[in-house]
Parts: sequence; C-alpha cells; structure tokens
Amino acid sequence: MRIPLSYQLKRQHSNMTGHPSARLGTTQTEREHPLCKTRRVAPIASKGDGRVMVDVRIILSGLWVALMLTYLLGDVLRIFAGDFSAGEIDGQEAAQWMWLVAAVMMLIPIVMVVLSLTLPYPAARWASVVAAAFLIVFNLAGLPYPGLYDNFLIGVGFVFNGLIIWYAWTW
Repeated sequence: MRIPLSYQLKRQHSNMTGHPSARLGTTQTEREHPLCKTRRVAPIASKGDGRVMVDVRIILSGLWVALMLTYLLGDVLRIFAGDFSAGEIDGQEAAQWMWLVAAVMMLIPIVMVVLSLTLPYPAARWASVVAAAFLIVFNLAGLPYPGLYDNFLIGVGFVFNGLIIWYAWTW
C-alpha cells in the first residue's frame, strides 16, 4: 500500500518535533536503499520548518534531462534555420563512424539520467562530474558556432553542466 506524500511529510514532521503521537524509531519516509544497503530518506522529505528537501539524485537527473533537451533544441533549430545539410557533418560527407560518435555524444546525457538514479553514491557522484566535465571540454572545442542561437544554447548547456558538477561535488 502506498502512503500519500502529504501524510508522509506530516508523519516525518511529527517525528522531528517530538509530537506525542509520533512513532519512535524510523519515519514513514525512511527505507533501505537496495544498492548500498544503508538507510536513507525518501526522495522528498520535510525539514520540519516548511521547507522541502529533494534528494541530490533527483536534482542531478533533472539537470541531465534539461541538458539533453537543450542539446536537442539546438539540433532542431539548426535544421529549421537551414544550417544543416542532410548527410553532412561540418560540410563534409559523413561516414558511419561520424554518426556513431554523434549517437554516443547524444546518449551521454540520456544514460546519465538513469545512472544518476541507480548507481551507488560514490559512483553516481563521480560519473556525473566526469561526464559533465567531458561535455564541457567537447563543447569548448567546437566554439564559436555559426549561429547566435547555437552559441546561446551552448552557454545554457555550460550552465547546466556547471550545476551538475557543483551538485555532484557538494553531495
């Protein structure tokens, strides 16, 4: 049976404030994490003063989704702006290995969404830092891009990558 989030937050708050009706021991929102076999708080928990804490894994996953969508937006705008010729990469006919590299590069944020949620703590932290740093270096190598929108979106991507590194580093 699933316990509604509002009840979980109230239950946790009552445990934190020492309310007489509070159950001693673990709260309704604590559970054993299946990968690292330690107790941890559920993804969303109350701090007791009305603020809500969100697990770093959820934040990292959301940032990876935002980064992936930013990259996809750049690709869509490139097609509509006419800056893209089918079958070519940087003005030359694309070989199969070039398409493979492009697919791998676009898969990095997609895979990181899953890994940031499923890897155990130290591995998820370092995978996020390394992947985001790699994408920053990769995008820096391509600067400047021809379109103003491309440079803007790469700047937004740098912000997302920076936030990913900061959240993972301070985790």
